[in-house]
Amino acid sequence: MKNLEQQGLALKAAGRFEEAARIFAHLARQEPKSPGPLYNLGNTWLAANRPADAIEPFRRAIRVAPRFAYAHNNLGLALLATGQPALAAASFARAAALDPTRPGARHLAGHALLRAGNAADALPHLREANGMAPHQAAIITDLADALRRTGALLEAAPLAREAAALAPDRFEAWNNLANALRDIGAFDEAEAASRTALRLNPGDAETHYNLALTLLAAGRLEEAWPFWEYRWQGVVGAAPRFRTPPWDGRPLGANAGGAILYLHAEQGLGDTIQFCRYAPLAAGRLAADGARVVLAVQAPLLSLLASLCSAEGGQAAVELVDLAAAPPDFAAHAPLLSLPGAFNTGLGSIPAAIPYLHADPGRAARWAARLSFLPGRKVGVVWAGNPDFPFDAARSLPAGLLAPLASIPGISLVSLQVGAAAPPLPIADWTGELHDFADTAALIEGLDLVIGVDTAVIHLAGALGKQVWLLNRFAGDWRWNASASQHAAWYPTLRIFRQQSPGDWPGVLASVHAALRHWAEV
Repeated sequence: MKNLEQQGLALKAAGRFEEAARIFAHLARQEPKSPGPLYNLGNTWLAANRPADAIEPFRRAIRVAPRFAYAHNNLGLALLATGQPALAAASFARAAALDPTRPGARHLAGHALLRAGNAADALPHLREANGMAPHQAAIITDLADALRRTGALLEAAPLAREAAALAPDRFEAWNNLANALRDIGAFDEAEAASRTALRLNPGDAETHYNLALTLLAAGRLEEAWPFWEYRWQGVVGAAPRFRTPPWDGRPLGANAGGAILYLHAEQGLGDTIQFCRYAPLAAGRLAADGARVVLAVQAPLLSLLASLCSAEGGQAAVELVDLAAAPPDFAAHAPLLSLPGAFNTGLGSIPAAIPYLHADPGRAARWAARLSFLPGRKVGVVWAGNPDFPFDAARSLPAGLLAPLASIPGISLVSLQVGAAAPPLPIADWTGELHDFADTAALIEGLDLVIGVDTAVIHLAGALGKQVWLLNRFAGDWRWNASASQHAAWYPTLRIFRQQSPGDWPGVLASVHAALRHWAEV
């Protein structure tokens, strides 16, 4: 049997994986109580780049020998390679527990949790791995990334620098450094790091995308848009599978009469609210050729966007449809977040004719009647975003921090936080009656001011032309100007209150409290 095992290992080393696998499968049948043949069979399929076939042999080896640390570790590798990072993390963690002297499994447990979007749970594994094996670039890169994702931005940046210095030929380290530097506002250095990563790996889509984020945050919009399109290469999702070409902003052609440009929502509801402003512009550009524009959006926005798509104020009409419905036959298409690039938008050419969305007059009148019973000025508040957003922990805040605002004379707070229980402070809460964003718009229409964190509600208030105060995290999204500016070019009525250090919501709320007290007295 030993000779047969050696033959199988030699065949595997020679790249003759099928033959090696047959030998190890035979040995596994002959030695059902030995984990070795099953372990070798799994390793053979890993070496053959067939990780899905490796999973069951490793699991069988573990059933035979539950404390076989290497089998747990390599099962994790197979699960990770097949897109199952959470399960992989559990296997790596078990391997690390069985063999605590090896930092590799501990690092892989943290790495897999990062891949699963669970940076908080990844941190302890990565800190331990770094303590066991300091100065390992791969470990430090992941540790810096986990710190960044959990909001420890000032701790992440020096570690990311260290990783890039330790492994100057690893594009991942430079890409991670670019993200860490962008988060602390070092845009020039972040750009240089991204371009170094691109020189090392010119085909990496995520590096192109991260360079776009840096350029956008720095206000260099026109330079950013070509890199922005790399988001479709597995960064934010798969590209829409349409046979027709993406629209580049030009007319559809001399024979375009009746042809359709299909614009479709992507990413979140706030993104749709922000970039739907381009739909009438696209319709106007194509009207001379007789082409039409169809805008497909998420169901909760259909009623709200009806005002955008009507042919009023000299705008060309846009046909509005549900994103979930089958699209019509069309000549070209564009995701909404590609439209700024199609129009070559710069900071000075952002379509900012506000308002471009309008509340339904009837619904707004009904809310105005109810709001009239509240004393003083009416201030809507929203304190949390979608918990599935990767950085939601950094952008959302505890509702209790709003309590000082409720004590300001001449102010009545109104909740705009749909789906959450009213916080323990004086606040009017009718969110149970808000069934779509048209309802929310009607309620906002009767308010004097909206205050909140980065959510679709803030986009909505900005698009309605309401006075808006954004409570912004330290490393804010590019559309809110990652610089120290208090104003956002996309929404002229929006004022930004930004953290001066990561996580400093009390400082933000103290500034808002002072500003709101002054505003209420004017």
